[in-house]
Parts: sequence; structure tokens; C-alpha cells
Amino acid sequence: MPLVLWSNDLFDREAEPRHEGEFDDPAQALEALWRAVLQQGVADDGRPSFTDFHLRFPGRSVRIPRDPSRNPELARLRARRDEPGFLAWLGFVHARHLEQPFDFGPFLAAARDDWPSPVERVVGVLRAALGFDEPLRPAGTNTFEAGPGLRVVGSGCPSSDAVEQWWVSLPALALGGVPVRFEVEVQLAAEGARYRVDADDSPGTQPLRDALLAAGFAG
Repeated sequence: MPLVLWSNDLFDREAEPRHEGEFDDPAQALEALWRAVLQQGVADDGRPSFTDFHLRFPGRSVRIPRDPSRNPELARLRARRDEPGFLAWLGFVHARHLEQPFDFGPFLAAARDDWPSPVERVVGVLRAALGFDEPLRPAGTNTFEAGPGLRVVGSGCPSSDAVEQWWVSLPALALGGVPVRFEVEVQLAAEGARYRVDADDSPGTQPLRDALLAAGFAG
């Protein structure tokens, strides 16, 4: 059953709801909802417009709450709406928190990074070692990419011995035109984070290993 985005004219109460689009993927539907609200639902200072948007899910509708007079959180997010991948970030984060009471906290956090801090630390070390600071962008469910082939993937479900698993890899890394393997597995267990490096024993991967060891990551 498709997810349908609707708009309502709050100035003309007798106007019929307007069909804005249909989607099969929840994250894409929620991205469209955020795009509509941030582009048409609020002004730069956070004042709401007379157009209200809601996304019809099976058995319920989803709205992004707006205050009648002032919306500082939406104003902050609206200011970043044209950044590449930002609206997709919001849709992805909303899909992850859809069953929880609405809270702007995760969405404001998504403006930075939306993965656990142990994963963020691994990403930061590899970014520094590779010499780039391009932000990660969403590339699918629980998948993010940036720079020269850096990829972060989350499991989405716990294994038998980990609350959550993430993999930070460099699938496009090549030395002399020959692909090499480099991946860091991060397991978020109840007793803390654990790390495992799976990489080729080639000279090109050694600086990355050294950077991780210097930062305190075993492997």
C-alpha cells in the first residue's frame, strides 16, 4: 500500500486536501514530508505558513509538529535544507524513530552525524589518515558513504553477542590499480564497544592500521 503525502490549506478550511505524492519506501516518503514542511511549511524565522502537510501511513497519519507562532528547531533545519543529502538524512532518521514519540533531538543530531560515537571515532581516525573531511551522506538503509570510497554500514538488527553491529570499510581502496581489503567491524555489546580490523597484509593498509592502533583501537 503506497504512502501518500497530503497538504491542507489552513486559511481556506473548506478546501479539499491536496494530493502531493505517493511513495513505497518509508524513508523516501518521510524525506518528502520534511522537504515539503521545510520549503513550504515554515519561513526562515520559523513562522508557520498556512499550508499543513501530513503523510498517510496505513492506519495513521504522520505530521511534523509546528507551533502556531515560533518554530526555532524547524528554522535551524530549514537553513540547511539545500545541503546535498540533508533531507535524505532527515527522512532516514525519521524512519528509524517512527515508532517513538516525536522529538526534535534526533533530527538536530542528524545535522551532524547519526551513528553511535564508537563508530564516529573510527570514521574520524580513517578520515584523518586518508586526509579528507567530506561528510558522510546516506546511500541506502543504514548505509553512508563519503570521500574516496569510505562506507559505513549498520546491521539494523543485533547478533547473538552484540547489541548492534557496524562496518566501516574502504571498498574502493586500490594500490597500484589493485583493489585491497580494509574493514573495521564495530560491535556495540552491553559491556561496551569491541573492534576488529579485517585487512590485507599490504604496505598500503599499514598506515591505516597504525592510525587505528594509535587511537586505541585493537585489531
